[in-house]
Amino acid sequence: MPATERLLSLQEFNRLKFERILPIYELGISRQQIAYWRREGLLLFIEKGRWGKVSCVDAIWLMLLDSVRGLGLGIGTMKTLTEYFLKRGHDDDVARQNLLHNKVVLEKRKTTLGGTLDGEDKRVLDDINDTLQNHILLYALRWDVNYFSNLITHSLLSRSEVAILIFADGQIVEQGFSGHRTFPEKKVDLTAPHIKLSLNYYLKEFVSKKELSQFLLLTHLFSKEEQAVLEEIKNKNVSEIVITLSGGEIKRIDSTQQGSVTDEQAKEIRRVLGLKNYERIVVDTRDATTLSVRRTKKIKKK
Repeated sequence: MPATERLLSLQEFNRLKFERILPIYELGISRQQIAYWRREGLLLFIEKGRWGKVSCVDAIWLMLLDSVRGLGLGIGTMKTLTEYFLKRGHDDDVARQNLLHNKVVLEKRKTTLGGTLDGEDKRVLDDINDTLQNHILLYALRWDVNYFSNLITHSLLSRSEVAILIFADGQIVEQGFSGHRTFPEKKVDLTAPHIKLSLNYYLKEFVSKKELSQFLLLTHLFSKEEQAVLEEIKNKNVSEIVITLSGGEIKRIDSTQQGSVTDEQAKEIRRVLGLKNYERIVVDTRDATTLSVRRTKKIKKK
């Protein structure tokens, strides 16, 4: 298992996930096994002759391959996983795609806020623009950022549990994203026999038990509709929130000019959602949509 000095917070893990800080031979996997996987093309992030350290994302990939081997699945399944997550990600230039997507999100937020961003968002946008102009860095990122790292990032940012499903016919399905998805997109019989590899299982090797427990609690505590409300708050895309409590009391929360609510307000909203102590919550967003959540009804978006 990874020889980290201490378990990380979720925030620390998210910040450090691409930093090569873990000695590769302290993962509990033999040198011979790792060398064989590299020869078979399963470790695209390891250059020939460079065996020093790997990132947390790389380590989780190695641990996942070890699980697949332990379950008795052959090298063919491992190559299918590598093609699906790593090679396809490299060929599609997922690193660049991610940067462009985040740039669009921030520029849209900037327009919504009247041409200004807060300090952190401005710094991130500047970093994105600098990276997009740095072709050497973009090339390096293509080996680190892929559909597997995106899956881990999605789990952390959305605070939802994600998993990889492997079916008997070799079909790979990603569980999460408010459902399931696969590439190429096709209908999959989810009742068919399959193996489930939960990424949260591997996160336990890096993230503190207390934080991961809270993380998993959020996954089961909030419905998809309630998570959508929390997502808008996280994205600073809130204009006004009106909460009708179970007793009929109405609470109105106005955001700041930057589209955010205070930490105390966010904590109160999470408490109300967690206790299900509401009849209806209406969120007016800064991009002119409305989320309407009733305790017993599905979300409406208009």
